[in-house]
Amino acid sequence: MSTTWQFYLKQPTDTIRNSTAGEFFSTEAVGDVTEALVREGIQNTLDARRKKADGSREPAHARIFLSEMGAALPASRAQHWFSTLWPHVLAPGNELRNQPALADPCPYLVFEDFGTTGLTGDPEAHDQFGEDKNRFLRFFRGEGISGSGDDKIIGSWGVGKTVFPRASRISSFFGLTVREDDRKHLLLGRSILKYHRVNERSYKPDGYFGQSRWDGFMLACADPGVLDEFRRDFHIKRQAESGLSIVVPWYEINGDDGMTRDKAIEAVLRGFFYPILMGHLAVTGATPSEEITLDASSIMRKVESMAESLRVELLPMLQLAEWAQTRVDSEFQSLVPPAPDESQKWSPELVPESVVGHIRQSPARCPARSEDFEADLAQIVECWIVIGCLSG
Repeated sequence: MSTTWQFYLKQPTDTIRNSTAGEFFSTEAVGDVTEALVREGIQNTLDARRKKADGSREPAHARIFLSEMGAALPASRAQHWFSTLWPHVLAPGNELRNQPALADPCPYLVFEDFGTTGLTGDPEAHDQFGEDKNRFLRFFRGEGISGSGDDKIIGSWGVGKTVFPRASRISSFFGLTVREDDRKHLLLGRSILKYHRVNERSYKPDGYFGQSRWDGFMLACADPGVLDEFRRDFHIKRQAESGLSIVVPWYEINGDDGMTRDKAIEAVLRGFFYPILMGHLAVTGATPSEEITLDASSIMRKVESMAESLRVELLPMLQLAEWAQTRVDSEFQSLVPPAPDESQKWSPELVPESVVGHIRQSPARCPARSEDFEADLAQIVECWIVIGCLSG
């Protein structure tokens, strides 16, 4: 059975509706695209960690590989993977940013996680009901659908996955998963465009790459030959290890949305220093010429070697987090939790008078202490809030 890209014809009863999910991850909404991709990808990596016998979770390892132009997919191989998608990419009205040509080399980004379960659940399910824990369904075929209970810790693969097509100049991505439960290797692609017309026929926004079933439903590809080609072409590290490998073709190299390894590493340090220090997470940032791994033993050295502005920003938080690791429960002070139905933001009302008094009586115990106590207090509490959010 051959693999291809397939979109579905608009039916007379279908409402004309374009997805708005990507607007949540526009440059105006989230700032830098690299930060959004790193944040959403790693949050869900932490969620998908395998469980130990005692119910705790194993450490996870995320790998972010940027091909740059040096290892970009040659145009001939890009055509192998995207030729059947291209008429839809070229359709008027898709409003793609900096749209490439199919004859161009294809730089790509790979986001992989290890020590994780992969996208478990029935890969042929097409209905949310009765499929609450179906990660495969939520990732590829759902939008705005979240898990619940133990299956939902930090992220959810609800809207967050749209950062991957958002980072692609053709608004498309692939996912190769090896599943912990049945050890199946499955490859599926998705493209999120707008309602568009090709050869005078109107198509819905969502397209899929895979193998078409008799009724038009797109099945994930499990052909070992196709999967081996995919691994070779896109420098996939995953072989038999369970987890998920995401490929973003034609990621942006230049401009404000341009993605680099250094920007990815900075986003990791800002957003995930605490789980790295705790040994819950390691992250590798790689290009064809070099790579760097951040883990509990190397993160402090990496920050100390960075530019002064980043050292000043990050070192106090890392020092506080490192110091907090040695504390016992009785030494911690609690803030007032914000209302669950309101956005979380720093305010003096979050700090009870008893906590303020405790800090005033023993300021020397905090590594972030300065001569200005009020500024010091604000920094301490801000760090507490960040650490509390990151530790779940």
